[in-house]
Amino acid sequence: MQVIENMLVWGALWALEGGWVALLVLALPAAALAVLLPGRWVRGGLAAVALAAAAPLLTLLWLLAAESLESRSAAAEREAFEATLDAPAVVDGLALPAGARLRWDDRARTRLSGVTLEDGAVLGLRAVRFLLRESDDLWQAGVDAAQEVDSWPCDDDGHLWVDGRGRFQGCTLSRAHAFHGWTLPAGAQVMRRRLDQGELSVAGPSGAWDGPTPAGDAGGVLSGGPVVHFALHESDGSMSGASFREESPLLLGGVALHGWVRWVYDPATEGMGRARPPLALRGDGAQGRVTVPWPGVSGAAVPAARP
Repeated sequence: MQVIENMLVWGALWALEGGWVALLVLALPAAALAVLLPGRWVRGGLAAVALAAAAPLLTLLWLLAAESLESRSAAAEREAFEATLDAPAVVDGLALPAGARLRWDDRARTRLSGVTLEDGAVLGLRAVRFLLRESDDLWQAGVDAAQEVDSWPCDDDGHLWVDGRGRFQGCTLSRAHAFHGWTLPAGAQVMRRRLDQGELSVAGPSGAWDGPTPAGDAGGVLSGGPVVHFALHESDGSMSGASFREESPLLLGGVALHGWVRWVYDPATEGMGRARPPLALRGDGAQGRVTVPWPGVSGAAVPAARP
């Protein structure tokens, strides 16, 4: 059966390329002769020829009909999930201009998944080309102009995130930016961490920092790396954590740490910024997750790890 189906499809494709004329010339006279000429075997043979010639044509008609139905079904599906605003309107909490093209998550049109604009202004941003919803209150914006968002200088490379009120959530820096004593370079990717509130994740232009250990050097106590990316506490800029590859770990007191390494502090020292003294570091060691006290700090002073 598969061989016959393949032959019919190939015949239909040949007919579509122009062979339908030859098939029609063959099928119509054979069918006419099968009706007019005497003799059962003669009529049967001619009828078989007519059917063989007509089969690719019938297959072609079936394929064209199926394609037409599929196109209509796809258009109806798009229409159910897409719409264009005829006038300015507030949709799912966003004030959008006329001409904005909307995409919905559901047929009931209760939750937007994306918006396409032509150089529009929305969520406090200008020159917006598109918005993509990444979570309930996080939008990725594509803009055609570098701009400041809550004093953060953001590039127009498509890596710009705001919440539903237009507040900064992350971007690629268009120029160097000072943050609690740090100078974050142009091209750095800065993102508020979604799982740990109050932290700012920093990576390099390629998605990795791949630079020296960013801990204010801590008097040369730390070595190793380079760090893949790191996170700072937004409240004072103190180190929160950093990621290291297993083949190039962070070294503290002769212990190699890799994976996500967490800085452990005394809560009473919050606000000291980059000079904030850690109690310990926690990360993946040779025998699993370990806690390494900071030089001069008793292990008893280090709080237990959170479950």
